[in-house]
Amino acid sequence: RLLADGPLRTRLAENAAREARSRFDVERYADDFVAWYGEILRGEAAGWPWREGHADGASPRSLPVGT
Repeated sequence: RLLADGPLRTRLAENAAREARSRFDVERYADDFVAWYGEILRGEAAGWPWREGHADGASPRSLPVGT
């Protein structure tokens, strides 16, 4: 279908380029990284033991490195 439909190819290519510029924009990446780092510092990052409570009741400061 794409081989036969030039306007569709053009539209898909333009949409993909726009999405890539938005998703991989340096400013956006930096903002997202700073927000994510803030979550880590506040203990809000999903999957971190102190976010969901550690099964043995350990606090973040008592967890060994690599846990």
